[in-house]
Amino acid sequence: MLLARYTAMRFLIFVGFFAIFVLFLDPLWAAIAALVASMAASFFILRPDRERLAAGLEQRVEKQITRRREQIDSERTAED
Repeated sequence: MLLARYTAMRFLIFVGFFAIFVLFLDPLWAAIAALVASMAASFFILRPDRERLAAGLEQRVEKQITRRREQIDSERTAED
């Protein structure tokens, strides 16, 4: 859910910048300028969401590592 929200927010920021830049520039240059501007703005505006995504990913990876270690330990015990 958080990933969908983050992606939607990134898209909306891009669309907002594109709408502003298309008033002053050719659509191709407006798209390029909007990409750069939205990337910079998203870096600061969406920092909390990005940190929560990273924390959730880190937790999932840690759980997978722990399960894999337990599985390897149980296989070693079964072999002995």
